[in-house]
Amino acid sequence: FLAFVLAAMFITVDQATAASFSFSPSSATFQQACSSKIDVLLDTQGISTNAADAIVLFNPAEVEIEDQNATQAGLQIKSGNLYDLYPGNLVDNSQGRISLTGFSVMNTFSGSGLYGSIFFKSKPGVTSTTFQFQFVPGQSTDSNIADLAGNDVLNSVNTGSYTFQSGSCFPDVQAPVVDDVFPLNGATGVSLNTNVLFDL
Repeated sequence: FLAFVLAAMFITVDQATAASFSFSPSSATFQQACSSKIDVLLDTQGISTNAADAIVLFNPAEVEIEDQNATQAGLQIKSGNLYDLYPGNLVDNSQGRISLTGFSVMNTFSGSGLYGSIFFKSKPGVTSTTFQFQFVPGQSTDSNIADLAGNDVLNSVNTGSYTFQSGSCFPDVQAPVVDDVFPLNGATGVSLNTNVLFDL
């Protein structure tokens, strides 16, 4: 029933203005095999909307999506708050497909904001990957954004391209503290072959 209702919302028409889905950042370098995050942004370009459906494709041989809702069966990404309900939030790590559906019954959304966030890890040895929106202009069974009349106003998406480098998942950002230095700073009468001792 839900699929029928959502399909009815997405009636394709030509629009002078263009709503969009985009990945942010659209390119970046992450650490291999470490948890990474990209955001899915929605911009209605001033159009009032009440529903959207983002379908994201990825290569399951290169990355694995991390679950963001341990209380619910299956895998989910993190949904945003642009719409009242997000009843469709499905991740298929074997097929490389993410689907996030949101809609509002009483409220509308106009503007730009965070539609969802994707947390993922690269698989061993992988140095690059891409995320893409499944979108063909004029189709109603792929990614869509619906205005209040049920017209599909989405006609712009980007591609996310990312590289991975080896390194620690937890970078060292704290400067070391040196204690118990011997000889003390400014000490006199110290032999030239005296060992300098300290604790880090």
